[in-house]
Amino acid sequence: MFDNESNTFNTLPLGNILVGEVKPFEWNVSPLSSGKLYLTFSVESGQRTLNRYDDIISILPPLKHGIALSTDCPVASTWQGENASYVVYVKNTGNVEDNVTLTSSVPVGWSVFPKTISISLEPREENRIYLTVVPPESVVNLTAVINLTANSSYDIKDNLTLYCNVMKIKPVIQAYPDFVEIESSPNKSFRFNYTVKEIGNRCEAKNLNINVTELKNEKGYTIPHSSFIYYNGTFNISKGDSKEFLIEAKISPDTPTGIYKGNIGLYKEKECKDLCVLRITILEKAVFDTDTPENPYPSISGTHIGTITPSENITVHRLYTYPCEGTGGHTEYVRIYGNGIDKNASWNGYNGDWQYIYFDNPFVLEEGKTYNYTIMTGSYPQIIHETPFKATGGTITCTRFIDANGRTYTDWIPAIRLE
Repeated sequence: MFDNESNTFNTLPLGNILVGEVKPFEWNVSPLSSGKLYLTFSVESGQRTLNRYDDIISILPPLKHGIALSTDCPVASTWQGENASYVVYVKNTGNVEDNVTLTSSVPVGWSVFPKTISISLEPREENRIYLTVVPPESVVNLTAVINLTANSSYDIKDNLTLYCNVMKIKPVIQAYPDFVEIESSPNKSFRFNYTVKEIGNRCEAKNLNINVTELKNEKGYTIPHSSFIYYNGTFNISKGDSKEFLIEAKISPDTPTGIYKGNIGLYKEKECKDLCVLRITILEKAVFDTDTPENPYPSISGTHIGTITPSENITVHRLYTYPCEGTGGHTEYVRIYGNGIDKNASWNGYNGDWQYIYFDNPFVLEEGKTYNYTIMTGSYPQIIHETPFKATGGTITCTRFIDANGRTYTDWIPAIRLE
């Protein structure tokens, strides 16, 4: 017999065989590897081959059993009172079909679904299993261990450890805008909206409060905290909800010009949760100024009657009258009244800054309110021949003008500045 496993010839003596006799024989082969084994049998007598038989035997690999547990992510984090999910893979690493039972072990009071599952796996087959771990409601700020064991019908085991972090539910709050830039001037008010929102949508945000800091410029001048008016008590916001707050400020009349910087802070129990940068530019003190017209003529002294409507708060100390070139045009008397104001002043002659006429006490003309004026001029002031006229800081109109000769006009406005 020829054996391709060892590439050798082997001889088995059979002795004499009678006619019609059947003589069995036995040949033991021990394969060294899997694959195909080619055998050739021949019956020989002396130098003659009486019969020949070829056979092929398939040698199977040795039986192998194995299972493996794995996961893409062994750690899951969840909020208090919520479940954690995992994906686990069970694989038959052997070359024979196997039945596998997966069991889960969790801490006391915890639950896992499914707790036990049985599956049948073909050789090299992998199965995906979804697990849900349910922590107790009271558990918070804890990492729990979940142990998984896979047992095969051939008593092969594999283990896998999962971890579950349970976090305390916290609100997620956001405030906007995160930058506020405003231009203002002394004795002027402004306002803007500030919105706080709970964006985590999981629980209520409690004990919040807003604080506006003192604002400072580079020279050390300040806009104090007391200049701001807003709700500074504590408040709550339901999950996913928002609240809008109005922040108002009144700039003091003696505030120097410059850029002032500070913050709006959103706090939860003294812990800052959000910060808005607040930058206020204080411009020169607001004035009402018609400036000089392109053509200030004709001009004559007389009494001007009309209205003034400021576009911003203007603190008035004095009135300046623009004279025609080479003349002594000025205001001899002025009265401003209406909306709770009634102020008047008289000229002091050609002394010092004679173009000015001073009020005894400063007063404020408020933005958007209309005031009446009576202005009596002398010599030749510059005249604006149109009405209404849009000046810096508001609008001025002429109701009527009676000149020194008694003539009446309805479009003569004196060129003035209130400051």
